[in-house]
Amino acid sequence: MASRLFISKSNFSPFFFSLLLFFSSTYAMKENMCHIDGMVGEFPDDIELICKRLKSVNAALKNGQPLPKFGNLFNRLLLYGAPGNGKTTIAQKIAEASGSKLFQLNGAGIIGRFYGQGAETIEQVFKDLNAHVNLNNQMAILFVDEIDSLANATNTCTSDGQIDEHHKALTTLWLNLDKIKGDSRIFVICATNNIDKSSKTLLSRFTSKIEIQSPDFELRKTFLEKLQKEQDLGWSQNVVEWLALQTNGFSMRNLESLCDVISRKTEKNKGVLTKDILKCAIRKVISENEIHPQLDLCIKTREKIAKASKDLITGDLYIASLEKLNREIDLANIPCKI
Repeated sequence: MASRLFISKSNFSPFFFSLLLFFSSTYAMKENMCHIDGMVGEFPDDIELICKRLKSVNAALKNGQPLPKFGNLFNRLLLYGAPGNGKTTIAQKIAEASGSKLFQLNGAGIIGRFYGQGAETIEQVFKDLNAHVNLNNQMAILFVDEIDSLANATNTCTSDGQIDEHHKALTTLWLNLDKIKGDSRIFVICATNNIDKSSKTLLSRFTSKIEIQSPDFELRKTFLEKLQKEQDLGWSQNVVEWLALQTNGFSMRNLESLCDVISRKTEKNKGVLTKDILKCAIRKVISENEIHPQLDLCIKTREKIAKASKDLITGDLYIASLEKLNREIDLANIPCKI
């Protein structure tokens, strides 16, 4: 959608004008996206393709037909991005949509108290996957959350020369992934919050990688509207839009926490919602979750900020100024319809 903010190139520095053009084109591209039932927002259509393929595998298993072939590395997916944006839920939805059985492991919990326990846990879960497929003629999906805690690039051997427990468990995972190469009956989904810290060996084993990003302004607004309706919070559109503007950098989970904090503080204030409650709730969620608020560079959002503050964005108003402006917007100045 084209921006409604009319600008003149003469009013901008060349760098700033180029920046505006770049982000207007970046945010305008919404191709190759899909919706997931029960989730707010759009996701890369690779997920839709995966579900379609898994359905075809399950249909073949059920009807005793030859299994479709999709390549040796088809049966694995790496989801990455900031925590709290639904990577676990996506894995659950893929299993649900494709009619597959979901098995779950947590990377941080795989390493047990005893030496070798992590490797044994991984070995056993792959045995369980194969047993389920053979007994039930149904696909099995393994979801390994927080794989970065296991496949961290900085994990090394212990000082006494023994193989590090992480390395032993990780080696077992690699061996089992190699065993199921090309086996379309088993699908493995791993999730990481810190892809930059993940080992190259991990990344090289996943040709399909999908980033799950924190919500932008429009998605924050949509999600907040959904939450306030579900919880019967009775917020006006002004409140929803103000919160959406103030919460850039928040994950979906952060937004849920924010609504909970606001609800409790409002109840303590005899049911009266004030701007101080909103500000206090935002500060509380930011401090408790170590959130680093970011500036939403979407042209559409800039336009909303400009209209809400009754000011125009000029070439002298750089990113830092926009961030300051975003913080200072007054609730009363935000119209119900922008």
